Amino acid sequence: MKETLDFMNELNWFLKPVANFLIWAFTTKVGLISMLALFILYVIISLINAIYKREIMYKDSSSYSSGHISGAEKIYIVFSELLKIALNIVAKVPVLLSVFVFFIAIIGISKSFESFQNFMNADKKIKELNSLISQLNKSYKVADIEVIDMVFDINTGETNTKLKIDFYDYANTGKIVKTQEINMKGNDFYFDALVLNFDYSPITQGRKINLTLPYRIFSNEVPMEQAVMLEYSDKKGIPFIYNRTPEEIYAMPTDSFDVRLKEILSYTKDERKAKEQGVRSFSGNAVHKRLFKGAQETIWIEQTGGIVMRTKGTF
Repeated sequence: MKETLDFMNELNWFLKPVANFLIWAFTTKVGLISMLALFILYVIISLINAIYKREIMYKDSSSYSSGHISGAEKIYIVFSELLKIALNIVAKVPVLLSVFVFFIAIIGISKSFESFQNFMNADKKIKELNSLISQLNKSYKVADIEVIDMVFDINTGETNTKLKIDFYDYANTGKIVKTQEINMKGNDFYFDALVLNFDYSPITQGRKINLTLPYRIFSNEVPMEQAVMLEYSDKKGIPFIYNRTPEEIYAMPTDSFDVRLKEILSYTKDERKAKEQGVRSFSGNAVHKRLFKGAQETIWIEQTGGIVMRTKGTF
């Protein structure tokens, strides 16, 4: 099968540009005008050449002749040449029909190859996305949270809290890869999550799978609209919890894993694209807890797609 697909790809590498040109030339307004312009140019050149040959013939036949011909003869030559072109076209109708059929065949073969390739690519994509989702659908330790400081302002009645958040990388189990410090008013903190729901997607082949990404924090004194974004991703925009070592990736090449993962993540920013894939993205799956100075908590993502906060050290 792979050899057949490679052969089709190589053949269509040549056929597709030809087919695209033919479709452009004979089915688009610009293409038809261009083809007509070329034909008119051919006719004009043929007429000029015929008149030029007649003048050369007259000049060569007599040393006293200037080579110029009368207007009436020019008209005669023009009509004669046009008739000759028309008769040549009529005479070559069978050949032209054969060429036309050949062009149609090229377009048909190219489009058939393209449709088959698109089908195979779509099938491959679904399988890779399915494998990817299966590898991501796990429980994760996302981050540790520590309340570094908490001060109550008696004048304003506000509580100012300093949080330290340590993010974990799944590819480096137990290793903190990034620390984010946040100063925020309040003492009851909400960790909001973005959820990708695949209930209507062919990607999961009927399985109920949700992927959850904690992505912002707000509090009882800071509204959701003013939430602080969590720095949970690496420089490539990949969430730390979704990083994998090459040894941990199965059923697809490492580069395909990265490409498909970025595609899945793009659904969180493109609602239209997500709907096309049968994926619903929404936020609001928030977990909250009242914290105190010195408190240490851990954010977890459950395999079912939920987000939980547990006191550090408990399971």
